[in-house]
Amino acid sequence: MKRILTTLVALTLLAIGTAPAQTNVTPFLNSVTGSTNNWSWTYHTELGAPQEFSSIGAFPLATSGFTGVKSTEYQDYFTIYDFAGFIPDSNTQPPNWLFQSLNVGTTPRSIFVLDDPDIPNLTWVYDGPTITGPLELSNGLGLFTAMSIYDQQTDGTFAADATKHDPVNSNIDGLVEQTSGSVSVPAVPEPSTFVLFGAGLIGAVVMRHRARK
Repeated sequence: MKRILTTLVALTLLAIGTAPAQTNVTPFLNSVTGSTNNWSWTYHTELGAPQEFSSIGAFPLATSGFTGVKSTEYQDYFTIYDFAGFIPDSNTQPPNWLFQSLNVGTTPRSIFVLDDPDIPNLTWVYDGPTITGPLELSNGLGLFTAMSIYDQQTDGTFAADATKHDPVNSNIDGLVEQTSGSVSVPAVPEPSTFVLFGAGLIGAVVMRHRARK
């Protein structure tokens, strides 16, 4: 009985630890379009209530403050991690947004993410007038794009740094809000994919050669 209870507790803790994070700043993949080795990944980002994006601070980013602390030295942003096959300078974004790509970070100080140091991250930083949520319909905060040499999708991670908006309660209005969650990113094709692709090409050549005889 004791062993059963221990197992149940362990499974419960595991479920809690792997549950998707609740967040009011969320990027979503809209589409992947293009052609071989030149794929455009388009995202939109929704801002829930009660949240704001503000642009206090300077770019490039310093590491922002901890959740629950008021700060006047950071800009709000979101990072999509491990965007495989990123083509440099291929990014686009709405007005008042700046872009930064690092192999590690930029990550809010209260968030832990698995970040492969060999794969670029995409960070978009807000640099305009304060935006107050909710902006969850249509394209939310606008469209953000980046190009990759890959079109296959896998589950990735994002983190966001926003500002609490509660004008009624000055104790929490303006606090740092840092969140994370899941988002689709490019996947490096498995070696078997290349093998199958190569086999397909060889087969096509053989069939064409036979047809000519």
